[in-house]
Amino acid sequence: MLFPKRLIVWGVLLILSLSQFVLYLPATTCTNSKGLRLCAPQFTITVIGGSSTANEFIASVREFLRLISYLTIDMGWSNEFTDPSVYEDENLVDTFQPDKVFELNYFGFCKRSNKSKVYCTSNENYGMDVLEVLVRDVGIQLGNISTTRSNETKKFGDSLVLTYRLALTSIRDFLKHDKHTGNALSKALIGSPDPNVKGVSPTKNYLKGVNLAFILMMFNGMVFYFAVLEIIVGFLSICVVSAFGGALSVGKRHRLFPMLLKSSSSILVVIATLTILCNIVYLIALKTLEPEEVTDVGSDNAAVHTTGWELLKVNVGSGFIMGLARYAIQWVLLVLAFLAANHYKAKPKKSDKYTEDTSNSPSPDLMEK
Repeated sequence: MLFPKRLIVWGVLLILSLSQFVLYLPATTCTNSKGLRLCAPQFTITVIGGSSTANEFIASVREFLRLISYLTIDMGWSNEFTDPSVYEDENLVDTFQPDKVFELNYFGFCKRSNKSKVYCTSNENYGMDVLEVLVRDVGIQLGNISTTRSNETKKFGDSLVLTYRLALTSIRDFLKHDKHTGNALSKALIGSPDPNVKGVSPTKNYLKGVNLAFILMMFNGMVFYFAVLEIIVGFLSICVVSAFGGALSVGKRHRLFPMLLKSSSSILVVIATLTILCNIVYLIALKTLEPEEVTDVGSDNAAVHTTGWELLKVNVGSGFIMGLARYAIQWVLLVLAFLAANHYKAKPKKSDKYTEDTSNSPSPDLMEK
Protein backbone atom coordinates (compact mmCIF):
# COMPACT_ATOMS: atom_id res chain seq x y z
CA MET A 1 0.00 0.00 0.00
CA LEU A 2 2.98 2.26 0.59
CA PHE A 3 4.20 2.07 -3.00
CA PRO A 4 0.92 3.33 -4.57
CA LYS A 5 0.91 6.22 -2.09
CA ARG A 6 4.45 7.18 -3.06
CA LEU A 7 3.51 6.76 -6.72
CA ILE A 8 0.58 9.16 -6.33
CA VAL A 9 2.81 11.77 -4.66
CA TRP A 10 5.38 11.49 -7.41
CA GLY A 11 2.66 11.62 -10.09
CA VAL A 12 1.30 14.91 -8.72
CA LEU A 13 4.79 16.43 -8.64
CA LEU A 14 5.51 15.23 -12.18
CA ILE A 15 2.24 16.64 -13.54
CA LEU A 16 2.92 20.01 -11.94
CA SER A 17 6.50 20.14 -13.21
CA LEU A 18 5.41 19.16 -16.72
CA SER A 19 2.56 21.69 -16.65
CA GLN A 20 4.81 24.60 -15.69
CA PHE A 21 7.32 23.62 -18.38
CA VAL A 22 4.65 23.32 -21.09
CA LEU A 23 3.58 26.88 -20.25
CA TYR A 24 7.03 28.02 -21.37
CA LEU A 25 6.11 27.14 -24.96
CA PRO A 26 4.15 30.40 -25.52
CA ALA A 27 7.33 32.30 -24.57
CA THR A 28 9.10 30.78 -27.60
CA THR A 29 6.45 31.82 -30.14
CA CYS A 30 6.39 34.90 -32.43
CA THR A 31 9.63 33.82 -34.11
CA ASN A 32 8.69 32.21 -37.43
CA SER A 33 6.57 33.30 -40.39
CA LYS A 34 6.55 29.89 -42.08
CA GLY A 35 3.51 27.68 -41.67
CA LEU A 36 1.15 28.52 -38.84
CA ARG A 37 2.17 31.86 -37.33
CA LEU A 38 1.69 31.24 -33.63
CA CYS A 39 2.24 34.17 -31.29
CA ALA A 40 1.38 34.53 -27.60
CA PRO A 41 2.99 37.93 -26.91
CA GLN A 42 3.99 39.38 -23.57
CA PHE A 43 3.00 42.86 -24.75
CA THR A 44 1.48 44.52 -27.82
CA ILE A 45 2.46 48.06 -28.81
CA THR A 46 1.31 50.61 -31.37
CA VAL A 47 2.99 53.90 -32.27
CA ILE A 48 0.32 56.59 -31.90
CA GLY A 49 2.04 59.75 -30.66
CA GLY A 50 1.04 62.00 -27.79
CA SER A 51 3.26 64.83 -26.62
CA SER A 52 4.48 67.58 -28.94
CA THR A 53 8.04 66.22 -28.84
CA ALA A 54 6.83 62.69 -29.67
CA ASN A 55 4.58 63.91 -32.49
CA GLU A 56 7.39 65.93 -34.04
CA PHE A 57 9.72 62.97 -33.73
CA ILE A 58 7.21 60.55 -35.33
CA ALA A 59 6.43 62.96 -38.16
CA SER A 60 10.13 63.45 -38.86
CA VAL A 61 10.79 59.71 -38.82
CA ARG A 62 7.87 59.04 -41.16
CA GLU A 63 9.15 61.57 -43.67
CA PHE A 64 12.67 60.20 -43.34
CA LEU A 65 11.45 56.63 -43.94
CA ARG A 66 9.48 57.82 -46.96
CA LEU A 67 12.67 59.39 -48.34
CA ILE A 68 14.69 56.22 -47.65
CA SER A 69 12.01 54.14 -49.38
CA TYR A 70 12.16 56.33 -52.48
CA LEU A 71 15.96 56.18 -52.50
CA THR A 72 15.86 52.40 -52.18
CA ILE A 73 13.69 52.21 -55.27
CA ASP A 74 15.38 54.95 -57.32
CA MET A 75 18.92 53.73 -56.78
CA GLY A 76 18.12 50.58 -58.68
CA TRP A 77 18.00 48.23 -55.69
CA SER A 78 14.56 47.17 -56.87
CA ASN A 79 13.91 45.50 -60.21
CA GLU A 80 10.38 46.95 -60.23
CA PHE A 81 11.29 50.63 -60.13
CA THR A 82 9.66 51.13 -63.54
CA ASP A 83 6.26 50.22 -62.05
CA PRO A 84 4.61 53.41 -60.67
CA SER A 85 2.67 51.39 -58.08
CA VAL A 86 5.84 50.77 -56.06
CA TYR A 87 5.78 54.46 -55.07
CA GLU A 88 2.38 54.16 -53.39
CA ASP A 89 2.29 54.59 -49.61
CA GLU A 90 1.24 51.01 -48.88
CA ASN A 91 4.45 49.78 -50.54
CA LEU A 92 6.74 52.04 -48.52
CA VAL A 93 8.11 51.61 -45.00
CA ASP A 94 5.11 51.89 -42.65
CA THR A 95 6.65 51.12 -39.25
CA PHE A 96 5.32 54.26 -37.54
CA GLN A 97 1.78 54.09 -38.92
CA PRO A 98 -0.91 53.90 -36.18
CA ASP A 99 -2.64 50.86 -37.74
CA LYS A 100 0.43 48.63 -37.26
CA VAL A 101 0.55 46.50 -34.11
CA PHE A 102 3.72 44.81 -32.86
CA GLU A 103 3.40 41.70 -30.69
CA LEU A 104 6.50 41.35 -28.50
CA ASN A 105 7.91 38.18 -26.98
CA TYR A 106 11.23 37.15 -25.46
CA PHE A 107 12.68 35.56 -28.61
CA GLY A 108 10.88 37.40 -31.40
CA PHE A 109 7.98 39.56 -32.47
CA CYS A 110 5.12 39.65 -34.97
CA LYS A 111 3.82 42.59 -36.96
CA ARG A 112 0.05 42.73 -37.40
CA SER A 113 -2.10 44.95 -39.59
CA ASN A 114 -5.91 44.90 -39.73
CA LYS A 115 -6.00 41.75 -37.55
CA SER A 116 -3.80 39.81 -40.00
CA LYS A 117 -0.16 39.01 -39.28
CA VAL A 118 2.27 40.48 -41.79
CA TYR A 119 5.28 38.50 -40.58
CA CYS A 120 7.02 37.08 -37.50
CA THR A 121 10.77 37.02 -36.94
CA SER A 122 13.30 36.22 -34.24
CA ASN A 123 14.83 39.12 -32.36
CA GLU A 124 18.17 37.43 -31.61
CA ASN A 125 19.18 38.12 -27.99
CA TYR A 126 17.79 41.66 -27.88
CA GLY A 127 14.64 40.70 -25.98
CA MET A 128 11.52 42.88 -26.07
CA ASP A 129 13.15 46.29 -26.58
CA VAL A 130 10.44 48.30 -28.33
CA LEU A 131 12.79 50.64 -30.17
CA GLU A 132 14.98 47.82 -31.47
CA VAL A 133 11.85 46.04 -32.70
CA LEU A 134 10.84 49.16 -34.63
CA VAL A 135 14.35 49.55 -36.06
CA ARG A 136 14.43 45.89 -37.09
CA ASP A 137 11.06 46.28 -38.82
CA VAL A 138 12.43 49.23 -40.81
CA GLY A 139 15.39 47.10 -41.94
CA ILE A 140 13.16 44.17 -42.92
CA GLN A 141 10.88 46.45 -44.96
CA LEU A 142 13.83 48.03 -46.73
CA GLY A 143 14.96 44.51 -47.59
CA ASN A 144 11.51 43.75 -48.98
CA ILE A 145 11.53 46.91 -51.10
CA SER A 146 14.90 46.00 -52.59
CA THR A 147 13.53 42.88 -54.24
CA THR A 148 16.89 41.93 -55.75
CA ARG A 149 17.96 41.22 -52.17
CA SER A 150 14.61 39.95 -50.89
CA ASN A 151 16.27 36.85 -49.45
CA GLU A 152 18.44 38.99 -47.20
CA THR A 153 15.71 40.84 -45.31
CA LYS A 154 16.85 39.41 -41.97
CA LYS A 155 20.40 40.64 -42.63
CA PHE A 156 19.00 44.11 -43.34
CA GLY A 157 17.20 44.04 -40.00
CA ASP A 158 20.24 42.74 -38.09
CA SER A 159 22.60 45.32 -39.57
CA LEU A 160 20.18 48.17 -38.88
CA VAL A 161 19.73 47.08 -35.25
CA LEU A 162 23.52 46.94 -34.82
CA THR A 163 23.80 50.43 -36.33
CA TYR A 164 21.08 51.68 -33.98
CA ARG A 165 22.89 50.29 -30.92
CA LEU A 166 26.18 51.91 -31.89
CA ALA A 167 24.47 55.20 -32.77
CA LEU A 168 22.49 55.26 -29.51
CA THR A 169 25.63 54.77 -27.43
CA SER A 170 27.49 57.46 -29.40
CA ILE A 171 24.64 59.99 -29.20
CA ARG A 172 24.26 59.38 -25.47
CA ASP A 173 27.97 60.02 -24.89
CA PHE A 174 27.81 63.08 -27.12
CA LEU A 175 24.88 64.65 -25.26
CA LYS A 176 26.38 63.87 -21.85
CA HIS A 177 29.73 65.49 -22.73
CA ASP A 178 28.04 68.40 -24.49
CA LYS A 179 26.06 69.10 -21.32
CA HIS A 180 29.28 70.14 -19.59
CA THR A 181 30.05 72.68 -22.36
CA GLY A 182 26.74 74.52 -22.12
CA ASN A 183 25.04 72.38 -24.80
CA ALA A 184 26.79 74.38 -27.52
CA LEU A 185 26.81 71.61 -30.12
CA SER A 186 23.29 70.49 -29.23
CA LYS A 187 21.96 74.01 -29.71
CA ALA A 188 23.69 74.19 -33.09
CA LEU A 189 22.09 70.91 -34.21
CA ILE A 190 18.70 71.05 -32.50
CA GLY A 191 18.30 74.78 -32.14
CA SER A 192 18.20 77.18 -29.20
CA PRO A 193 15.01 77.17 -27.15
CA ASP A 194 12.64 80.12 -27.45
CA PRO A 195 13.05 82.23 -24.27
CA ASN A 196 9.37 83.27 -24.48
CA VAL A 197 8.19 79.64 -24.34
CA LYS A 198 8.10 78.02 -20.92
CA GLY A 199 8.99 74.39 -20.49
CA VAL A 200 11.87 71.99 -20.79
CA SER A 201 14.43 72.82 -23.47
CA PRO A 202 14.59 70.56 -26.58
CA THR A 203 18.13 69.53 -25.65
CA LYS A 204 17.01 68.17 -22.27
CA ASN A 205 14.05 66.43 -23.88
CA TYR A 206 16.29 64.67 -26.40
CA LEU A 207 18.79 63.73 -23.71
CA LYS A 208 15.95 62.28 -21.63
CA GLY A 209 14.74 60.28 -24.64
CA VAL A 210 18.22 58.95 -25.42
CA ASN A 211 18.78 57.93 -21.79
CA LEU A 212 15.42 56.18 -21.71
CA ALA A 213 16.23 54.28 -24.91
CA PHE A 214 19.61 53.23 -23.52
CA ILE A 215 18.06 52.00 -20.25
CA LEU A 216 15.44 50.00 -22.16
CA MET A 217 18.17 48.40 -24.27
CA MET A 218 20.23 47.31 -21.26
CA PHE A 219 17.21 46.24 -19.20
CA ASN A 220 15.74 44.05 -21.94
CA GLY A 221 19.06 42.29 -22.41
CA MET A 222 18.95 41.35 -18.73
CA VAL A 223 15.31 40.18 -18.94
CA PHE A 224 16.15 38.01 -21.96
CA TYR A 225 18.85 36.10 -20.08
CA PHE A 226 16.59 35.74 -17.04
CA ALA A 227 13.97 34.13 -19.30
CA VAL A 228 16.51 31.75 -20.85
CA LEU A 229 17.84 30.77 -17.41
CA GLU A 230 14.31 30.20 -16.12
CA ILE A 231 13.49 27.82 -18.98
CA ILE A 232 16.70 25.85 -18.34
CA VAL A 233 15.97 25.55 -14.61
CA GLY A 234 12.38 24.56 -15.41
CA PHE A 235 13.65 21.66 -17.52
CA LEU A 236 16.13 20.63 -14.82
CA SER A 237 13.23 20.62 -12.36
CA ILE A 238 11.49 17.95 -14.45
CA CYS A 239 14.66 15.86 -14.42
CA VAL A 240 14.95 16.14 -10.62
CA VAL A 241 11.28 15.20 -10.11
CA SER A 242 11.73 12.20 -12.42
CA ALA A 243 14.82 11.10 -10.50
CA PHE A 244 12.95 11.56 -7.22
CA GLY A 245 10.20 9.27 -8.50
CA GLY A 246 12.74 6.66 -9.52
CA ALA A 247 14.28 6.80 -6.05
CA LEU A 248 10.85 6.39 -4.40
CA SER A 249 10.20 3.27 -6.45
CA VAL A 250 13.35 1.70 -4.97
CA GLY A 251 12.97 2.77 -1.36
CA LYS A 252 10.97 5.09 0.84
CA ARG A 253 13.67 7.09 2.63
CA HIS A 254 16.43 9.04 0.88
CA ARG A 255 18.86 11.82 1.66
CA LEU A 256 20.15 13.18 -1.66
CA PHE A 257 17.01 13.35 -3.81
CA PRO A 258 14.79 15.23 -1.31
CA MET A 259 17.52 17.85 -0.97
CA LEU A 260 17.80 18.17 -4.77
CA LEU A 261 14.03 18.43 -5.07
CA LYS A 262 13.83 21.30 -2.59
CA SER A 263 16.83 23.07 -4.12
CA SER A 264 15.61 22.89 -7.74
CA SER A 265 12.10 24.05 -6.83
CA SER A 266 13.42 26.95 -4.74
CA ILE A 267 15.84 28.14 -7.44
CA LEU A 268 13.08 27.92 -10.06
CA VAL A 269 10.71 30.09 -8.01
CA VAL A 270 13.45 32.64 -7.28
CA ILE A 271 14.35 33.05 -10.97
CA ALA A 272 10.68 33.08 -11.99
CA THR A 273 10.04 35.82 -9.42
CA LEU A 274 12.86 37.92 -10.87
CA THR A 275 11.49 37.46 -14.40
CA ILE A 276 7.94 38.38 -13.36
CA LEU A 277 9.15 41.46 -11.49
CA CYS A 278 11.24 42.55 -14.50
CA ASN A 279 8.21 42.17 -16.78
CA ILE A 280 6.07 44.24 -14.41
CA VAL A 281 8.74 46.94 -14.20
CA TYR A 282 9.03 46.96 -18.00
CA LEU A 283 5.25 47.23 -18.34
CA ILE A 284 5.25 50.23 -15.99
CA ALA A 285 8.10 51.78 -17.98
CA LEU A 286 6.18 51.31 -21.23
CA LYS A 287 3.09 52.82 -19.64
CA THR A 288 5.06 56.01 -19.02
CA LEU A 289 5.39 56.24 -22.82
CA GLU A 290 1.62 56.02 -23.23
CA PRO A 291 -0.49 59.22 -23.44
CA GLU A 292 -2.92 59.53 -20.55
CA GLU A 293 -6.18 61.29 -21.31
CA VAL A 294 -7.44 63.35 -18.39
CA THR A 295 -10.76 65.19 -18.53
CA ASP A 296 -10.53 68.19 -16.20
CA VAL A 297 -13.36 70.66 -16.02
CA GLY A 298 -12.28 74.06 -17.27
CA SER A 299 -8.94 72.77 -18.51
CA ASP A 300 -7.89 73.35 -22.10
CA ASN A 301 -5.09 70.79 -21.97
CA ALA A 302 -6.53 67.26 -21.67
CA ALA A 303 -3.28 65.34 -21.69
CA VAL A 304 -0.75 64.94 -18.92
CA HIS A 305 2.74 63.97 -20.06
CA THR A 306 5.29 62.54 -17.68
CA THR A 307 8.34 61.98 -19.90
CA GLY A 308 7.81 64.17 -22.94
CA TRP A 309 8.02 61.05 -25.13
CA GLU A 310 4.47 59.69 -24.95
CA LEU A 311 4.17 57.85 -28.27
CA LEU A 312 3.01 54.27 -27.59
CA LYS A 313 -0.18 52.39 -26.88
CA VAL A 314 0.67 49.36 -24.72
CA ASN A 315 -1.44 46.29 -23.87
CA VAL A 316 -0.72 43.09 -21.96
CA GLY A 317 -0.59 40.00 -24.18
CA SER A 318 -1.75 36.42 -23.69
CA GLY A 319 1.83 35.28 -23.05
CA PHE A 320 2.02 37.53 -19.99
CA ILE A 321 -1.19 36.00 -18.59
CA MET A 322 0.17 32.49 -19.20
CA GLY A 323 3.36 33.50 -17.42
CA LEU A 324 1.35 34.44 -14.32
CA ALA A 325 -0.45 31.07 -14.45
CA ARG A 326 2.90 29.29 -14.77
CA TYR A 327 4.22 31.26 -11.80
CA ALA A 328 1.26 30.16 -9.66
CA ILE A 329 1.87 26.50 -10.59
CA GLN A 330 5.54 26.87 -9.66
CA TRP A 331 4.58 28.06 -6.19
CA VAL A 332 2.26 25.07 -5.73
CA LEU A 333 5.07 22.81 -6.94
CA LEU A 334 7.44 24.40 -4.43
CA VAL A 335 5.10 23.79 -1.48
CA LEU A 336 4.37 20.18 -2.44
CA ALA A 337 8.06 19.52 -3.15
CA PHE A 338 9.01 20.63 0.36
CA LEU A 339 6.24 18.54 1.94
CA ALA A 340 7.21 15.43 -0.04
CA ALA A 341 10.94 15.93 0.53
CA ASN A 342 10.49 16.34 4.28
CA HIS A 343 8.20 13.31 4.48
CA TYR A 344 10.42 10.95 2.48
CA LYS A 345 13.84 12.12 3.59
CA ALA A 346 16.02 9.62 5.45
CA LYS A 347 15.99 9.96 9.21
CA PRO A 348 19.30 9.76 11.10
CA LYS A 349 20.18 6.24 12.24
CA LYS A 350 20.16 5.35 15.93
CA SER A 351 23.87 4.57 15.82
CA ASP A 352 24.59 8.01 14.35
CA LYS A 353 22.37 9.64 16.96
CA TYR A 354 24.08 7.68 19.78
CA THR A 355 27.51 8.70 18.48
CA GLU A 356 26.43 12.34 18.32
CA ASP A 357 25.02 12.20 21.85
CA THR A 358 28.21 10.57 23.13
CA SER A 359 30.38 13.21 21.53
CA ASN A 360 28.26 15.99 23.01
CA SER A 361 28.06 14.52 26.55
CA PRO A 362 30.82 15.54 29.03
CA SER A 363 33.38 12.94 30.12
CA PRO A 364 33.37 11.57 33.70
CA ASP A 365 36.74 13.21 34.45
CA LEU A 366 35.37 16.60 33.55
CA MET A 367 32.33 16.04 35.73
CA GLU A 368 34.53 15.14 38.71
CA LYS A 369 36.52 18.32 38.22
